[in-house]
Amino acid sequence: MAEEGQGFSVSAVEHDDGLVVVALAGELDFVTGSELSRRLAELSVTAEETVVLDVTDVTFVDSTGLNQLVAAATEIQRREGSVVFAGASPHVARVFDIVRLGDAFRVVETLADARSAMTRERVDERHAG
Repeated sequence: MAEEGQGFSVSAVEHDDGLVVVALAGELDFVTGSELSRRLAELSVTAEETVVLDVTDVTFVDSTGLNQLVAAATEIQRREGSVVFAGASPHVARVFDIVRLGDAFRVVETLADARSAMTRERVDERHAG
């Protein structure tokens, strides 16, 4: 599913391995944040799935957009899904660092890192259980 408007787009691809990649592009702000929340609310996430919020192509994020992003990620976790943020540009990574996003969510550099983290987590769960 992909949708675009006002310089912002959201597309989600569900993979067979339980990874859901939600690619965000453009400016995430007070105008577009509600679109992000609406689109993420449409995802049916289970405990077996990891949602990667791929912010590689996010060019700007303000406090309202960040709040929407955190609220959406928190809701995914509430539904027992895992959340990983991947691909932050230097600007977006600086915002993530300032608000200490990494204290509440996993933040990795690339989509490949997110996939590796998910694989390691599943292996650890199998050995623990």
